Amino acid sequence: MVWNGNSELYGITTPEEEQTARKMIVVGLWCVQTDLAVRPQMSEVVQMLKGSLETLQIPSRPASI
Repeated sequence: MVWNGNSELYGITTPEEEQTARKMIVVGLWCVQTDLAVRPQMSEVVQMLKGSLETLQIPSRPASI
């Protein structure tokens, strides 16, 4: 899978794969937040990955990016 910078993912062949990839990206963004207090605990990460993409909030952009 490759991201082109314009919200397009290459190497994804099914809608299910795209949903999974997008979910992992959002969860990954939560896990690299600069403020440790807003990073999810592992139990929360598991729940995020089990849930639907529509229920995940997009985190704010980390200060380091």
